[in-house]
Amino acid sequence: FLVVGVDRVAGLSDTIMVVNFDTESGEISVVQLPRDTYVEVDGRGCKLNSTYVSLGITGMRDLLEKNLCINIDYTALIDLEALEVIVDSVGGVEINVPFDMKYSDPFQDLYIDLKAGLQTLNGKNATDFIRFRSDYAEGDLGRIDAQKQFMSSLFKKVMNEMNAAQALAIAKGVLPMLETDITVDDAAYFAGKFFSAKERKLTMLTAPGFQLHKTNPEAWYYVLSKDGTLEAINTYFNVYDNKIAESIFDSSLILCKEEDDDFLRIYKYSILPPQPVEG
Repeated sequence: FLVVGVDRVAGLSDTIMVVNFDTESGEISVVQLPRDTYVEVDGRGCKLNSTYVSLGITGMRDLLEKNLCINIDYTALIDLEALEVIVDSVGGVEINVPFDMKYSDPFQDLYIDLKAGLQTLNGKNATDFIRFRSDYAEGDLGRIDAQKQFMSSLFKKVMNEMNAAQALAIAKGVLPMLETDITVDDAAYFAGKFFSAKERKLTMLTAPGFQLHKTNPEAWYYVLSKDGTLEAINTYFNVYDNKIAESIFDSSLILCKEEDDDFLRIYKYSILPPQPVEG
């Protein structure tokens, strides 16, 4: 599944995840692709989140499927309203807010005021938590880690406190709010497979890479490490009998600005996939 969270005000994809559900084992693997990930479309460099505007979610799916050598069977576009409904439907999620989060932006009608500490967040507060961007030492990567914490908490809530019928009831209520090719019948099938599996586990990781600051023009990019990302794909998302070869991974070289040494150094730097967050 390609799951894209959209900021309707900015018109950009705010969260980009590829999700693999092993229907036999019940294991779910999620790789987060930072929104600032560098990609080239038609020879022009841009950030991955902007491809939602230029290509739509179908074009984004095709771009990732071809160059990451993965199969994407379904797509889902979700906005904050739908996410709030999901969180409230499961009775909230327990989150350890790392510090006081206070932010206001009248243009976006965004007002965040969360206190630090372990607490159960309702839908509105949970979306505030994952939207908050300020004060993270690691910048946007800190926010991505917060999203991992949120997803893990939501997963545990569904896994430990719900059954297939309850999960399907929530899916039936939420699916009409999404732009997705997942049907109610699909949701019923996946819910049945998930809750009947003996071992259910969630593994979340961020695609390996480094942030890069360019000054002309002024911009931040996240550049993927080819070796590290390929290893992560082979470990968690490869559905083939053999490993995906380095020679065919990103064969169009869309993940690197080849003529720029700063991009090349990161792209060619071997980074082990980060320690995944397991739930």
